[in-house]
Amino acid sequence: MGEEGWRDFQKVVHEDEEKKKYNNYMFTCPMCNSKNVKKISTVNRATSIAIFGLASNKINKQYECDNCKHKW
Repeated sequence: MGEEGWRDFQKVVHEDEEKKKYNNYMFTCPMCNSKNVKKISTVNRATSIAIFGLASNKINKQYECDNCKHKW
């Protein structure tokens, strides 16, 4: 595989990782319309609630925008 082929391969792998990270860009942020939205994991929410209790900003939230950090 040549250098150009290797770069193409790396580009495809990186794009696939980004799609997985951001739920295949299925959702958009309601505040900034960004597609860089990821699901907040159950473990992440449970940890936040265990530490902050009712003051946690992740109660009843499922998604978070990586650009503006809005949660909904």
